[in-house]
Amino acid sequence: MAGFGFTEEQEMFRETVQRFARQELAPGAKERAKKTDRPLELIKKVADQGLVGLAVPEEFGGGGGRLGYRRHRC
Repeated sequence: MAGFGFTEEQEMFRETVQRFARQELAPGAKERAKKTDRPLELIKKVADQGLVGLAVPEEFGGGGGRLGYRRHRC
C-alpha cells in the first residue's frame, strides 16, 4: 500500500528549501512585502538553489520538478 508521505528525495528537498527560506528569505520578509521591487541578489540566491522555474519542464529550460514539489508545503 502506497503511503501519502514524502519520499526520501522529497523530504531532503523540503528540508533544503525550508533551511534556505529560514536563513535567506525570512530575514527582512515583512519589509520586502511592502515594496514592489525585489532585491536582485536575493533572486540570484533563489536561482542558485535551483528554485526558479522548478515546475517548468526541462525541455523549456526549467527544473523539471513534478507537481508534488509544488504542492508540498515546507
